[in-house]
Amino acid sequence: MGINTAVLQAAQGIGFAVPSNTANWVTGMLIRHGRIRRARIGIAGRSRPLHVRIQRYLGRKYESGVEIMEIIDDSPADRAGLRPGDVIRSVTPTEHAD
Repeated sequence: MGINTAVLQAAQGIGFAVPSNTANWVTGMLIRHGRIRRARIGIAGRSRPLHVRIQRYLGRKYESGVEIMEIIDDSPADRAGLRPGDVIRSVTPTEHAD
């Protein structure tokens, strides 16, 4: 089940919909907070393969990571001290109290 959001008549009537569980989540967020709160870290990045030596050093088989190309000012990444050229190989979610 979903909620229709758009129909392209010029493309044989192709329709797009939002899943009902997403609509329920959005409705709850709007009621509780008056806005939609999405997680973000504040970077622009690209996939980057990791050199075999780095893979060995990490002790696990990470074949690639995300190379940070740009940091958005005053974003969580900026406040955490991340910089362009850093490579993210994993992310651990944490609770954030606003």
